[in-house]
Amino acid sequence: MSGNSAWILFENNEVFYKGSSISFHFPNDESCGNWKQFKLWEMKEDEEKIIDIAVGNGFTLFLTENQKLWAIGELFLEKIDNSSQNPVEISSKFPQGMTCKRLWANNSANRQVAFVELVNAEGMAKIYSAGQSDLGLLG
Repeated sequence: MSGNSAWILFENNEVFYKGSSISFHFPNDESCGNWKQFKLWEMKEDEEKIIDIAVGNGFTLFLTENQKLWAIGELFLEKIDNSSQNPVEISSKFPQGMTCKRLWANNSANRQVAFVELVNAEGMAKIYSAGQSDLGLLG
């Protein structure tokens, strides 16, 4: 949950959302008062199991069991040089040899920041951040 929006991930890999959209945080930038199903992939054969969701102010991140990281929301995507009104896979921005294990997102207005735990082949984990903030560790 973040501000005026909420996402639910069910065990059967269905994802639902409701609330207010901020800069294409929801598909078609539509706000909705009732739960609406979200499809990350257009084609059924492209689907992967989603294992984690992190919701920030105006963006949402999805982590798959294959350690692929997807993002939706122009406010965040613009800050990582990947402007889009549609979901974008951003795993290619990871350092080579690193895979994503966990993710978090901030919930502050005007500060779209994501944190990811990346792990290398030897099992060494590091926390990386992306986005923009003028407070705290990134300020």
